[in-house]
Amino acid sequence: MDLTLKQFSVSELFDVRRGNTKFVKSYFRENPGVYPVYSASISAGAIAGLIDTYEYDCDCITWTTNGYAGHALVRSGRFSVSRDVGVLLPKQEYRNQLDLDFFAVSLTNALTSAASGRFKDSGEADYTKIATKAAGEVLVDVPIDDSGVPSIVHQKALARRFAKVKVLRSRLQDLAQKLDEMRMLEPSPATSEIAQFKVSELFERPVRGDGRLTQSYIRSNPGKYPVYSGSSSENEVAGCVRDFKFEGPCLTWSADGYAGYVFVRNGRFAANSHCGVLKPQREYQELLHLPYVALVLEPILLEAAVGRYRDDGSHDYTRVTTEMVKTVTLPLPLNDAGRIDREEQVRSADRMLALRSMRDIMFEKVESLSRARVLVEGFSVR
Repeated sequence: MDLTLKQFSVSELFDVRRGNTKFVKSYFRENPGVYPVYSASISAGAIAGLIDTYEYDCDCITWTTNGYAGHALVRSGRFSVSRDVGVLLPKQEYRNQLDLDFFAVSLTNALTSAASGRFKDSGEADYTKIATKAAGEVLVDVPIDDSGVPSIVHQKALARRFAKVKVLRSRLQDLAQKLDEMRMLEPSPATSEIAQFKVSELFERPVRGDGRLTQSYIRSNPGKYPVYSGSSSENEVAGCVRDFKFEGPCLTWSADGYAGYVFVRNGRFAANSHCGVLKPQREYQELLHLPYVALVLEPILLEAAVGRYRDDGSHDYTRVTTEMVKTVTLPLPLNDAGRIDREEQVRSADRMLALRSMRDIMFEKVESLSRARVLVEGFSVR
């Protein structure tokens, strides 16, 4: 596309407004209604509340003034905005020359570059802000026609290309999320002989960790033994203390929070009340390959977990009790003699872990692509 760009200040093209400070939680409670008050979020659907009146009824652009400052979104209809949101109303003389879908991208580029505040090591905003006056003075690149005025034809053409990039990015993000949430099928032993064993038969009585291991206790009793909690991450600990209660090899499961995740533990450790512990019965210690058992047990516990779930089906706050764990049955391969086959457990677990490793690599690559900076005619599409 053969483009000629010209820089305009934001205030040349738009009337610059700021959100109303009266829109706080108490106001929402006292004035409930159907009209949204948009908050300082990069998500188009995020609202601070719903009220019975509105301040705007038009097509325009809003931008975040604090937080992730500078992110612009197209708005239409009746709405209001909170104090951390700015509003850009196309000036009358330019109303037919500005394509808002184009400006949502070009303004995001210009405003986020002008924002000041804290930034992460990667260069991403941590907490940034941009004042109303400063936003009005920001220069934005706009394609123009032969007479030097904004070309809505070129803006619309660019907006269509921006939209295609956003659709592709959204699909990649959805794929990354599905890969991250994917629970691979449980290990499938090659042998045809499978027997079901209750957890209560294979393991000692399931126990919960010590409720006294609070953050205050951990700070007062520092040491070398990790305190495992109800985390969905294998290596995350609540802290380290000087005394241990458990010694591996054994399994732990997240008992509440993101309940149901199972990990193999070796060595000495402690656990708080958000973590459950399963130690093999003495007669089964040499017959069980714990990585295999963890891979089989985890999807069962995740499915059994009870509590609050988000709309997308992911865990919000769930729990798995010791009684629930005791009743679980596990499929174990048998050898030709009809005994538990540890070697087949090892082979099956190795295959499963290889699949998980491939999934993790795919997730990292897809997520990286979904976050990549894409330039369209010099405009960065986020």
